[in-house]
Amino acid sequence: EGYRGAADYTVDASRFQTAQTAAENAKEIVKKYAGYSDYDKLSAYKREICELVEYNTEAAESGDTPYGDPWQLIWVFDKDESTNVVCEGYSKAFQYLCDMSEFFDSGVRCYTVTGTMNGGTGAGAHMWNIVTMENRKNYIADVTNCDGNSIGADDKLFLAGATGSAAEGYTVTVSGHPIVYVYAGQNPYEPDMSEMYGDILQIAPEKYEFLYIDSGT
Repeated sequence: EGYRGAADYTVDASRFQTAQTAAENAKEIVKKYAGYSDYDKLSAYKREICELVEYNTEAAESGDTPYGDPWQLIWVFDKDESTNVVCEGYSKAFQYLCDMSEFFDSGVRCYTVTGTMNGGTGAGAHMWNIVTMENRKNYIADVTNCDGNSIGADDKLFLAGATGSAAEGYTVTVSGHPIVYVYAGQNPYEPDMSEMYGDILQIAPEKYEFLYIDSGT
C-alpha cells in the first residue's frame, strides 16, 4: 500500500529512489567489512542493523499498520531514524547482507526461518536467522532480540546454541531465563519446510566461540 500510485494497480514512481538508496547503503556496509573475518563480519552486520533501527512496537501491536515497510528491509537501510521495523525486517536485513557477502569459508551460510518465540520481546510470531559457521555447526542469530534493552542485548542471542530440536522447540537460556523458539513446522497454521532445511534445523548446544589465531606477524 505504501508504494501504490493513484490507482490500485499503479506504482508511485517516487518510491523507487527510496528503495535504490537503501540498496546502495546496504552494499556500502558489505563493502566496509569485506576484509573482516567471517565472525567479525557477521557481528558487524548485527551491530550495524541494531544501530540503524529500533523495534517498531507500534506496527507490531496496533494491528492498524498495513503489511509493508515495517516488515521489510528498506526501512533498515534508509538511514531515516523515524522508520523502524519488526522482527521480519531485522532478519531479512541480516539475510540480505549475508547474501551479498563473500565469506572466507565457503561453508558459512545464513538462513531465515519463521515460527514463534516466548521471551525477549514477548510471546508471539517471530522470524530469526540460523547461521552455519565454518565448523559446520548451526546457531541461532536473533538480531531483533540483540537490540535495545532486549534480554539478548547485545550478543547473548547472536550465534547462540540451544537445547531441544525443531520438533520440540529450541531453548536458549539467557541469564537464567529460558527463551523458547518453536519452528513454524510445529505450528498448524504455518507450512512445515523441515525437509527443505534438513540439517540446518539442528542447532549446536553451545554458543559459538570464535578463536583468534595469532599469526606471529
